[in-house]
Amino acid sequence: APHSEMELLLDPALDPALQSHTAPTSGAGCFTARRCKGCCQLACCTLLVLLVPWYGFCIKAQHSPIAALYPLVQKYNGGSEYLNEWNLPAQQPAAVADECKSLLKNLTALESYEWGDIGAAEGALLMYRCTKVPGVFEHVPREMRGVFWMKGDVVAEELSTFQNSRWFPEERVLYAPWSPFMWAWSTGKPPSAPLLGWMYNPADLRQSYVSLTAYNLAYSFQFKECPGSWNFPFPFGTWGSHCPKASGTSDLTYAELKIHSFGRMTTYEPRDVYTIERQSSEVKPGSSWYRGIYMAPRWMGRCKCFSVGNYEILKVVDEDGLPLEPYFTEFVQYMGNIPLRVFAGYSGAPIGNTSRTPTELMKTDDYRDLSREVRRLVWG
Repeated sequence: APHSEMELLLDPALDPALQSHTAPTSGAGCFTARRCKGCCQLACCTLLVLLVPWYGFCIKAQHSPIAALYPLVQKYNGGSEYLNEWNLPAQQPAAVADECKSLLKNLTALESYEWGDIGAAEGALLMYRCTKVPGVFEHVPREMRGVFWMKGDVVAEELSTFQNSRWFPEERVLYAPWSPFMWAWSTGKPPSAPLLGWMYNPADLRQSYVSLTAYNLAYSFQFKECPGSWNFPFPFGTWGSHCPKASGTSDLTYAELKIHSFGRMTTYEPRDVYTIERQSSEVKPGSSWYRGIYMAPRWMGRCKCFSVGNYEILKVVDEDGLPLEPYFTEFVQYMGNIPLRVFAGYSGAPIGNTSRTPTELMKTDDYRDLSREVRRLVWG
């Protein structure tokens, strides 16, 4: 007979629903329990076996890409951690710098910094001319001279040049400090802009050119042997998948890229892996690079296996200052009538309430005041 609610409350074991879930205590039931326990033990042991090599490779054996720059501080830079444009062996003559600035239109200043606008074709050629510094240029590897188009970059950064830089042949490091006419942005949205021009709006454009300039970013390229790897489908990827494996020992085919705020060599961003990898489709050596961006959560250590935001770096002005086809024409057609905005240099005005220019602050190692003012300019 069915039990009453009171009987079930006083003795829950009388509930048929609970009785149906009671574990069997003999025969096949014991065998099933033991088997499940063994399966769990096997699974745990397998997981531990897999974690050991993961920990050893991804966590314990993490390498520091910045380690290659530490010897440069003592050996070449007099013990100073900072290497900026004025620390290069030579600087652009003032007359040339003034002439370059005079060729820009709509010259505008934000406190200490100045930018100007120019057409795409004229701007690319002008950037080459205004960053070619005698005493510096001729020591830069030919592959890294010229002006490059960042084709497919989702932000409005279009052109860059790294020929006003310092080459350390023994360490195979190219270090490019921030300098006038080094970088150019699009002032509008080209019809075929990446992601439908989502990040080509005025707010993102301003933040990009103000932040890169005010933080006085330097770029270091540590060239090494191409590791070679499989080219996994999106969104996965591993660095070295776009250059020939084991190349780069005698030529330049692969480098790890780091970015240094205020030109400080011993600190860097990002913690992800940035690379440039020479592509076989290049029309001449050093004219076509794959800009790799490999990332992962911090707990994965150096196992950066997600490849998102990659693009191409194509040389549009070659090492001799001539348009390099077909890349030059492709870039000009991509931009259409939209002008470039180029970093023109410094206005000579002080930054914020410091009564000194950013250059003066950096030369006296007053980075505390400078950092505060830069954060104000960039983030408001």
